[in-house]
Amino acid sequence: MFSSSHFYHRITRKMVVSFGTLFNDVRLVRYNKAGTQEIERIIVPLQYAQKEKFYQRITQDPELTKEVQMTLPRMSFELNSITYDPLRKRNLFAESYSPGSSTTVKSFRTTPYNFDFTLSIYFRNVEVGTQIV
Repeated sequence: MFSSSHFYHRITRKMVVSFGTLFNDVRLVRYNKAGTQEIERIIVPLQYAQKEKFYQRITQDPELTKEVQMTLPRMSFELNSITYDPLRKRNLFAESYSPGSSTTVKSFRTTPYNFDFTLSIYFRNVEVGTQIV
């Protein structure tokens, strides 16, 4: 049943990269105090990391005075779970016929899974948070 050849399509890695790509290019604009003139545009950094890591960093140093490579705003995401989805389950083997000939094409259907991700957003003021959301 098991062969000695290596078989790995990197499906899980591709799902993580695809989810990260969705939020890869989030930009926000900072304005002056009056809200009339644009000061700067920044891209919100995105990182694959656990929420607890950032939360612990913020609670240990609420003023963020320690020299660390972390700036706000920031986003992080993580893969929480991979679960089998029986509602999308279908017959594993499918046969289809070509209309011009009598040949049968057999195909193999994959097993359905759900990938659950969590996206966390960290910011200092509400204006920045609402722009990101």
